[in-house]
Amino acid sequence: MANIWEWLSQYTDARVGIPRHGVSQSTEAQLKFQLDHAKARDAVWAELDFVWLAEQLPMDSIAIQSQAQSRSQYLTRPDLGRKLNSDSSNRVAGLEKTQVAIVIADGLSTTAISAGITELFSELKKLESISYKSQKLFLAEQARVALGDEIGELLEAELCIMIIGERPGLSASDSIGIYLTYEPRIGKSDANRNCISNIRPGGLTPKEACFKMNYLINEFYHRGLSGVTIKDLSDEILISDDGVSKLENKD
Repeated sequence: MANIWEWLSQYTDARVGIPRHGVSQSTEAQLKFQLDHAKARDAVWAELDFVWLAEQLPMDSIAIQSQAQSRSQYLTRPDLGRKLNSDSSNRVAGLEKTQVAIVIADGLSTTAISAGITELFSELKKLESISYKSQKLFLAEQARVALGDEIGELLEAELCIMIIGERPGLSASDSIGIYLTYEPRIGKSDANRNCISNIRPGGLTPKEACFKMNYLINEFYHRGLSGVTIKDLSDEILISDDGVSKLENKD
């Protein structure tokens, strides 16, 4: 019997139109599920090589760590991933103030950061909205998004750009998220941030993600805040009348 839903798979990585044999999935579908599950687990548990990461970036970086002392503790105690350990806190506090804090964190998918950070960071460095601002780059181990608030407070930063591995799913284990916070300070909530997610092959390209980021940052500085009241209208600029990205054929 023909699978009437199979054609949908060309538009999404989600599990649609899975073939069956009797009342069960086909062997191929079951093996694909097991493989994707293994990739998701590996993405969460793998340790990111921060020495390698620092060598890939064309900008001096500062190594910091959250209060989570191991990957296991990081996964079971999210609160510890939101706070700098004492050594890192003292290190950041001793730095000169900066306008923009850029934080690259392992997050919940080290696979995503390892695979996609080089191209994404290259595009980020082209952003006109922050090109004239003083910047510092941090590489944060065992970090959650809110760790950027403490960094921002210690540096009295105007903006925190948190680049982090997103929680993997069974459709994608290599997705990067960017969280943007205007005037990051301890106590800010997720309602005070804007997120650009699904940056990966098959999702949002680094160039498209940075186009959106540039739009949002300009809005932050214009309105003096970030978060849910800032609407991302960049798609109206980014997508042409025929539905094709205007960045598709640009260098």
